[in-house]
Amino acid sequence: MTEPIPGGDGGDLASALRHAFDEAGNPSLAAVAHAAPGVSKQRLSDWRAGRHVPARFEDLEPVIAYLRIAASGLTTAEADDTASGTSDWTPERWREVWRQSVDLSADAHADANGAADVDAAEPVREVDRKPIAIAVVSVIVVLVAALAVMAYLLSWATM
Repeated sequence: MTEPIPGGDGGDLASALRHAFDEAGNPSLAAVAHAAPGVSKQRLSDWRAGRHVPARFEDLEPVIAYLRIAASGLTTAEADDTASGTSDWTPERWREVWRQSVDLSADAHADANGAADVDAAEPVREVDRKPIAIAVVSVIVVLVAALAVMAYLLSWATM
């Protein structure tokens, strides 16, 4: 059984993020966004408020790392007795809370759309770009060859 979020409502990511921000001394969204490449202040705000859940855990990892470092930098006088707070969680615990929130978000989305077979927890797969690159290069080669043939024919016709 997983440990509940201190003072939280059971285990959702938004609550965990709010507690992690509190434990880190409530850094500004701009500071956290600056430390987490690809994460905007708006996305952070949406995640904290529970409006959205990150699609990939990898997007959340730099945010968690920043908050852990910020929380560890606080003196005990500044911290509010957070000895067993979210800043002490392992990455696996964070991933578990994220996955639960993704599942809840997918269930809510499925209920809203009437499509119960949506699996939002499935990780985003990488797109294989090699066939696209080969097709683009092939088209360029064909166009250059056609241009060369046309130039040869024009030079031959004007002689």
